[in-house]
Amino acid sequence: MSAIVRGRVTADHRGEIVVFIIGMRINRVLAIGTWMPVLRAMPAMLRELAADPDSGFLHSEFLFKSPRMPVLVQYWRSFDALHRYANDPARVHQPAWAAFNRAAK
Repeated sequence: MSAIVRGRVTADHRGEIVVFIIGMRINRVLAIGTWMPVLRAMPAMLRELAADPDSGFLHSEFLFKSPRMPVLVQYWRSFDALHRYANDPARVHQPAWAAFNRAAK
C-alpha cells in the first residue's frame, strides 16, 4: 500500500486535460422514479469507459456533498474525447441522456 502524502501535491502532466464535474440534487427523495434512472446510468458509463483505454477517459471520483447531492468528477485527455463519448449513439451515455431529456419534458 502506498504511503499517505500529506500537504499539497500537484500532477506532473504535459498537454491538455479536462476536468468535468457533474452532479445532481435530489429534491424529492420519495420521487425515486425521477432521480434513480439518472443515478443508475452512471456506473454503466464508468464501466464502459474504464474498459476502453482509447476513449480518453482518465479517472473519476465520487464526492458526496450530502446524501441528496452526489457529484462525480471526471478527468479526460481532451475536450474532444469527452465530446466524442457524450455524442456517440453506440455508447451508453447518448441513449441515457436522450431518455432523461424525454422524461424531463
